[in-house]
Amino acid sequence: MKRILLILTLALPLFAFSQRQDSIPFVGATKIIIKNDKSAEDNYQLAAKTLLDQNYTIEKSDKEFHQLYSGSVKVFGEGTTRWVSLYVLSRDGSITIVGRAKRTEQLQLINVPKDTDNFETLPYKKNLLLKNIFAQTTAFAKSIGGKIIYSE
Repeated sequence: MKRILLILTLALPLFAFSQRQDSIPFVGATKIIIKNDKSAEDNYQLAAKTLLDQNYTIEKSDKEFHQLYSGSVKVFGEGTTRWVSLYVLSRDGSITIVGRAKRTEQLQLINVPKDTDNFETLPYKKNLLLKNIFAQTTAFAKSIGGKIIYSE
């Protein structure tokens, strides 16, 4: 019994870092969570309005599950260009935003569909391109307002 308790006590710090959250961007962060006191429907409407106000288009939306996919915008950095699309999930009391990217070369290949399914989630890192992609996502989050939390 003592051994089990010892093992659990030693393992608890590992569990704490598995879903790290912070109020500033950290290496490995993939999403931004905005905390507020609105319903899922109100957050969905707010996110859709803010996307349109920030000159994004809404490529896909699912009103039942409160999900939005923005159209693509170009982000430049370190000799590479990526197309960035935002995925927004609205829930009661929070909005989750994930910046997703794809290489521009993928759009130029023959028979590659030009839809949101080819995007990949890129974590925040300290290189210029990924900082720019995350800055684009953060700018959208700040325009919504509320308490911002960065998460894995």
